[in-house]
Amino acid sequence: MAKPINYNVEKTNEEINNIKDLMETIRSLDESGILDLIKGISNNYKYIFDVISDQLNKPGSKNMAANIANIIYVLANIDSERLFNAARSITEIFNSMNDERYGIAELIHLINTDPDAGRAVAIILKMLSGFFK
Repeated sequence: MAKPINYNVEKTNEEINNIKDLMETIRSLDESGILDLIKGISNNYKYIFDVISDQLNKPGSKNMAANIANIIYVLANIDSERLFNAARSITEIFNSMNDERYGIAELIHLINTDPDAGRAVAIILKMLSGFFK
């Protein structure tokens, strides 16, 4: 009978350190509960995929996915500084508003006298008209 071949390959310090790092990562995942989550997902992946598939096949899911894609497209094409300034302005307006009511005459006067208000109303009206095209 042939003698078994003994391979005695010495590990380098780098390999030993990599194994220690891997064990530390696994220990950290276990302590944080993420390892249990991964185990649960891997043990129940068929059930999870069935639930996801059922949800994606519901009638509104196709519209939801299209809407999410459209929102991402819109956000990607908006200048972030302009959006930040607009959000800050809206916040300031809401914080400074009182319970005054405005009639049509006051709104027309505001649009005619304040160019920023006129632009804001024009943007809102253009957005509303775009919804119904």
